[in-house]
Amino acid sequence: MEDALTNSETRLRQSFQIILSHEEERRRLTKEIQDSILSKLSAIQYGLGEKITLLGNESSPARLELEKLKSIAQEATEDIRRIMTNLYPSILSDLGFLGGLNYFLGEF
Repeated sequence: MEDALTNSETRLRQSFQIILSHEEERRRLTKEIQDSILSKLSAIQYGLGEKITLLGNESSPARLELEKLKSIAQEATEDIRRIMTNLYPSILSDLGFLGGLNYFLGEF
């Protein structure tokens, strides 16, 4: 019985370490996405906004195309932010794994 309990504790510790390593990888991926993809999309949106401003108030085909592209870039930004939130919710950063788990269990 004591051996079974020791084996169970060992497996539990190993499972916890695996979960923590997955959490760390998700955190790393989220930061990498934010630092690379989101910053580039923001630069694209800014550049498109500047070009739209230079075209003035006229309703030219070029302006309409730029506005469409800016809207698509904004949608992509929102999609990426949603994916990042699902990948690594900010509650995990705030409360840690166990605190976040308790929070989500409480919500469930």
